[in-house]
Amino acid sequence: MIKIIQDLRIGTKLAVTSGISVLLVGVMIFSQMSGNAAVGQSTLTMNQQNELAHFALQAKASVRGMMIAVRDARLARKAEELQAAQAYLDERHKSAQSNISETLKLSKNPENHARIEKMNVLVDQYLNQTAKQVIGIQKEALGIEAKRSASGELEGVGLANCSTGFAGDPRRGGRRSDRGAYDDRAAQTCGVFFRFRRKRQERATARRKPV
Repeated sequence: MIKIIQDLRIGTKLAVTSGISVLLVGVMIFSQMSGNAAVGQSTLTMNQQNELAHFALQAKASVRGMMIAVRDARLARKAEELQAAQAYLDERHKSAQSNISETLKLSKNPENHARIEKMNVLVDQYLNQTAKQVIGIQKEALGIEAKRSASGELEGVGLANCSTGFAGDPRRGGRRSDRGAYDDRAAQTCGVFFRFRRKRQERATARRKPV
């Protein structure tokens, strides 16, 4: 074999050497390109995983925000507070849906894809069942409380007006007020008011009596 190579002409040797060199350079270039492609694919996968983790964490934070909004709705003592809690709930629900949608786009694993879809279903159930039910109950409770407060204020105003009127009624031993003579229509109104209060007290006493 060595003798055959030694018997070759110098031009043939140079041509073979050049061919081998070109082949080696080609192999090196192919290895470099393959390595760069593998590194690029690994980098892309890592970036996708980072984005997936980011959107998953954001979705989790949005769900916690929905829970906080429901808590604020339960603790609301005014209609404005309840409206603010409901607005925050809607905002967090939209954010959760957006983040879950982005997570679904990036997820390639079928098992993770199924988990994310289930999470989306649970978020909608929490909004439509638990959250809306709590807000409806709280809204009804605030309406009842507002009616009670209004009734108490009217009763207090009526009692004060009637007390002032009777203080100026000469038939009850009072003095005439500076605003003029006692008005009979005011007396009739106060009489109706006190009869209403007396009936309410009688009904409350009847309920407390043992059967």
